[in-house]
Amino acid sequence: MVIVQLAGGLGNQFAQYVSARLLAYKLGTELKLDITSAPISNEEKPRFHIHYRLGEFNIIENFATVEEIKHVKENGLINKGKLPPLEGLQGDIYMQGQYPRSEESFIDIIDIVRKEFTLKKPFNPKAEAWRQKILSAECAVSMHFRHGDFAYNPKLTAACFNITPIDYYCTCIDILKQRYNNMTVFIFSDNLPWVKKNLHLDVPTEFVEGVETDNEEWLLMSYCKHNINPNSSFSECAASLNSNPDKKIFSPRASTASGVQQFLDSLTPAQKDSLLDAKGYIKVPFDYYNQPDITIRPFFSLLLVVNNDAATIANTLDSLLNQDYKYYEVIIIDNASSDGSDEICREKIAGKKNITYRRLHSKVKNADAWNVANSIWAEGEYVSFLKGNDRFTPDALTNLYFVSERRPDVIAPFAYLEQNENGNIIIGNEKFIKKQDRFFQKATKNVPSTNGQDAAKMLLNGQINSFLSLKIFYRHFLEENKIKFDKRLNDDKAELFFQVEAFFKAKFLWYSSSPLYIAPKN
Repeated sequence: MVIVQLAGGLGNQFAQYVSARLLAYKLGTELKLDITSAPISNEEKPRFHIHYRLGEFNIIENFATVEEIKHVKENGLINKGKLPPLEGLQGDIYMQGQYPRSEESFIDIIDIVRKEFTLKKPFNPKAEAWRQKILSAECAVSMHFRHGDFAYNPKLTAACFNITPIDYYCTCIDILKQRYNNMTVFIFSDNLPWVKKNLHLDVPTEFVEGVETDNEEWLLMSYCKHNINPNSSFSECAASLNSNPDKKIFSPRASTASGVQQFLDSLTPAQKDSLLDAKGYIKVPFDYYNQPDITIRPFFSLLLVVNNDAATIANTLDSLLNQDYKYYEVIIIDNASSDGSDEICREKIAGKKNITYRRLHSKVKNADAWNVANSIWAEGEYVSFLKGNDRFTPDALTNLYFVSERRPDVIAPFAYLEQNENGNIIIGNEKFIKKQDRFFQKATKNVPSTNGQDAAKMLLNGQINSFLSLKIFYRHFLEENKIKFDKRLNDDKAELFFQVEAFFKAKFLWYSSSPLYIAPKN
């Protein structure tokens, strides 16, 4: 028996599956899937940002039991990242880690893989229209721009997942033009508005939009004759399914500015032609230190209502505008303040591009202001409702991003107050927070992986302070459940009832111990 652990995104799960499929095929043994690290997303299990991605394909879908996984791990061979020599190989094998993605690594079963990685259901109408357009093009070239998680995630941005610049793509096209004069370039991206604004090619270009699922988009890439990829397993694995015998697959190689220039200077027509004579893969360098400035929709929307908060609003805005996380917006509604708050806000936000400012001429309840801001202006995946004396720690949004990767409905960090010269401030006393964590976990039986009803009861009973802990809500969860602030209630009650309703309806509630919020002095 071969058991493979599926983890990561679609590209990684594809590579893990086909490597295990090859090994099981050569050994003539059974293949089973371990999806404990990438669970099926449904109502019974919490949403995971990374979940099982292969269920829509015609693969061998035979799930291993917990007992089988334990038995093979304890008694079989554990293989990580590279197929073992077949000679003398016996017994059960457990495969985990990242495996090769190129077609050459599974060439012996390439026909099987291409047959299995077809969809169980027909393409949706828009995807089918794109499929026909790609197949009818004389020379369809797939070009993939990956920005979303590479830009949003601070860890990925600081690591090897670089945003590939426009120059790289233009160089790849320049090489292809040496041989192909009938190209149509099909652009795939999670940030098409930026690509449309910044990419200008002198060949026919189509921007692929309106496709409903990642799986459909992935297969559309594989139908193109050539593939220009960023450093992304998603498009790399799509290119490996490309059945064109003369395909050229471009991938980036980080280099210094001088190394890139030397490469470009060397590309005479003859040298471009010789590159195209090489089989399969072409590595094109790009300047590692000259990555583009990406414009992408905000991940967080911070909705701030100001009610005569001149004494505190400067500190509040300083804390919100000086976050070390980049992709967020602040939407400020000055609720007809008469104490100079308007002037302070305008001075603080001058020149800031991620700020929306609205001043009301007559006072409304916070509930009205928050509802309007969330329904009309907010664009982020997660939204927070704030008042003019709230403050964040500088790394609050960075910490929240890593929690949000699992897509909880509600994120609610613990609050720990300690009196000091600056007033009451949450400082994250480790010993106290661990004690509170144990208390909360015991009382709610592992809340991060269940619903929020027990948490809501504790909120109503005063066991969780409703106003001293920052709350972040998944905006689509609020929309799907039609959760809004009740404008019939006064401000404090409207906020409390909103939080209770969100807790009760949350299928996935996450409590974080990170100190994120500085409490007002009063």
